[in-house]
Amino acid sequence: MTIAEREHREAGKTARANDAAAPISPGKRALTDAYSGQGMMSTGDVAGQIQAERDARQPTGNVKLRAPKPTDISAILAAGKVPEAKLKDSIALALTRMAKEGQLKTKDPVADIMARIFPSAGKFDQKEFEKVVDVADRNKIYKTVVDAETKVSATDKPKLKAVIDDAMTLIDHAMANSAGLKEVFGSKDTVAKGVYAKAKTAMGKVKTDMDTAIDTDYNRDDEQVGLGGWADFGSQHIHLERSVAEVHDPKAAQITLIHECCHLAKGTVDDHGYYGSDGFEAMSEDEKVNNAAHYEELPARELKTSLYAGVTFTPGVKKGGGKVEFPDEVKREASEYLRKAWDKAVDVHSFLRSIRREIEAGNPGAFAAKKSRILEISKLEKLTIHEQSTPSTINMNDIVLSEGAAHAMTIIQEAAEKQAVPKTPVAPKVKADYVQDVIDGSIKSYGALTGNTGDDKTLVDWLVKEYRKPL
Repeated sequence: MTIAEREHREAGKTARANDAAAPISPGKRALTDAYSGQGMMSTGDVAGQIQAERDARQPTGNVKLRAPKPTDISAILAAGKVPEAKLKDSIALALTRMAKEGQLKTKDPVADIMARIFPSAGKFDQKEFEKVVDVADRNKIYKTVVDAETKVSATDKPKLKAVIDDAMTLIDHAMANSAGLKEVFGSKDTVAKGVYAKAKTAMGKVKTDMDTAIDTDYNRDDEQVGLGGWADFGSQHIHLERSVAEVHDPKAAQITLIHECCHLAKGTVDDHGYYGSDGFEAMSEDEKVNNAAHYEELPARELKTSLYAGVTFTPGVKKGGGKVEFPDEVKREASEYLRKAWDKAVDVHSFLRSIRREIEAGNPGAFAAKKSRILEISKLEKLTIHEQSTPSTINMNDIVLSEGAAHAMTIIQEAAEKQAVPKTPVAPKVKADYVQDVIDGSIKSYGALTGNTGDDKTLVDWLVKEYRKPL
């Protein structure tokens, strides 16, 4: 997902993108599914095994946090696998996160809400729950893991194909824009033109083979965790967020498709900074020509959505003419650390969701094969899996909590921009100290990642340590 889409969805307001580099994809559906035998691999099954890219954006509008369906809560309580006190703690954490973003019908303290929805031992009051959470709003209730990885619907295909045609035309115009290529890519203009050409070829193949080359998320997990999409060069496969597959904004969809197909064009085209991020226009020529977001600029200029219209991208020089300074360097490094944590949190959610899919499909072996890793994650993210008397399943509240952790990381990332940094370091502190201050301040500003500041930091550090490692 590109920042262009976020800007369109915010009625044209300029917004800062998260700075990011390419992660390892959590997988794709085009590979052989080792569990289900359906010829498709769910997103969590091969985490860390393929090179891909992922786009980040901040959730907008009413896309905030979700709760489990009340029937799922009742089922978890009735099953008795999780101690009731631990289940209540996990529900309270989910509701606390929702309350922070105004997603509940009441402003009552979460403790008071919990007393009403769990009025006595072994009892869950669904009617009281429905007074607190709008269960009719899919943006507030987690429906099903199955819809999170699925083919583009027959209804959406014609719209998406038309947008692909428009995007291919934009690529033609970018390749013909010799002056623009030099303004953005400098001496690498010829290389950039070649990437555009290969991206157009890849896009044509994606359009022809849409059922296997593209999947999307109609369950809205992507929107919740800030995942705009990903593309895998090896398999030539793309995952699109729902708003792109449904073509909510044709211009934004065109830019997104161009970004993704530039990753399909050449294995070296990575993510070294998203459109609009700090220092985006000041990157080196080698970084720009190998950064998918820079291939958005010429199409964006044609669509009149560019943040850099008329600007010649000069290494080391920001749009306004100033040089990159100490606070820019500190925030970039801190944002990159937090970006890695977000990326891994998305991997974790995708991984747990894939195991839940297999459990629902009647394959408990998927859980057994990854049990030690699942329990490690459960303890770190304050899930309930490790609290089961005999851990054997991932309940729907665990899925909601893992989604919420990834969602929280998008907010923590954004908070890095708001942290105070002096113009120059003050001895005895050095840059690394200030980077850590920004990281710690950003984590603390959210306050509900796990419910405990020390545990929040432990989780973030673990996520970064495990970045790009298989689950």
